[in-house]
Amino acid sequence: MDWPSQNRWDLVAQGLGEAARELEAAGADLVAITRRPRTIADADQILVVASGPIVEQGQHQESVEKGGLYSRIKQTHIAAQGWGLAV
Repeated sequence: MDWPSQNRWDLVAQGLGEAARELEAAGADLVAITRRPRTIADADQILVVASGPIVEQGQHQESVEKGGLYSRIKQTHIAAQGWGLAV
């Protein structure tokens, strides 16, 4: 994904959130793949995959507190907010 398409992906993520709530109400499961921790922060179960295997598993808060890869991704995402190219 390139940065100019970022807003379109934000809309997709919002749509996935709505779909997830509908699936949950129907008793179904949803698997979401994302690079943004906020997209899945309310998930019942978060799996972190690195180069193939699952390296972490848990809910958002406990995964952040573990200080592992998920926590580093979250911290990098927070640090990167507001970054942009100088024109």
